[in-house]
Amino acid sequence: MAVFEQKNLLNIWWFPREFCQSAYGEFRHSGTNSCTLISLILANEMAKELVFKSNTARSLPTRAVEIFAHAMNEGNALYGRIFNDISTEDSRKRRAPNLNIPEAVEALVSQRYMDFCLQEWFYTHITANSTNENYSQSVSSRIADVMKLAIRLSKRSLRNNEGARNLFAAVISDNRTTMFVFDLSSHIVSFFDSHQHGRKAGAVIALCAIDGLEELANWFVTMGEEVYHSRPPVYEISLLTTTTDARNLTAPPPLLDNV
Repeated sequence: MAVFEQKNLLNIWWFPREFCQSAYGEFRHSGTNSCTLISLILANEMAKELVFKSNTARSLPTRAVEIFAHAMNEGNALYGRIFNDISTEDSRKRRAPNLNIPEAVEALVSQRYMDFCLQEWFYTHITANSTNENYSQSVSSRIADVMKLAIRLSKRSLRNNEGARNLFAAVISDNRTTMFVFDLSSHIVSFFDSHQHGRKAGAVIALCAIDGLEELANWFVTMGEEVYHSRPPVYEISLLTTTTDARNLTAPPPLLDNV
């Protein structure tokens, strides 16, 4: 189903155009602004099981695709319920707002059937100068620095808790939410983006060892430039963890930057 690409340390799977939030599933007509819900539902499911056991496999685990598809369908369906009736032509055409992370978490916690178990640990943002000739490198290095700091703080806080396994980073740029999933036990980071990418590609998944995080972050920023011809001035980063692990985490220091 997905086309495999290997790029240095990264394994990347590009899905066909019909597999993305605006084209897949019964509720695809509400998929324009549902990416925050989709990303959080996906992270919530990834927290419950070990999906990626190796960062070198060329084949994508079936379970990863199942979770991604479920998240798109459920996220689109919930978005439609939040913003009332999505069955009429008028409501499909109206411009609906994007949800931020706290709003999306609140909406998901209220859905008892989902057993949503994540909460926001901390939030920061990166500002960027779009005219900087080193834009991709400077932005991606700061994104990776924030995530590496979060991993260090998480490991330090939870070093006596053998059950701690996951950390999640939702990154919002140009009103598009994507999700980085850190499996600390297997030392793997995976990336999920449910949007359409150009005319031929749908959603995308990327994977590497956590040691390759800087390369993954650089690919993410560069991919956005190439696909959307955009250099966002702000990248919002929300670090999330399970409610169980959150009880043991210390508050991070203030994170300020100006790229």
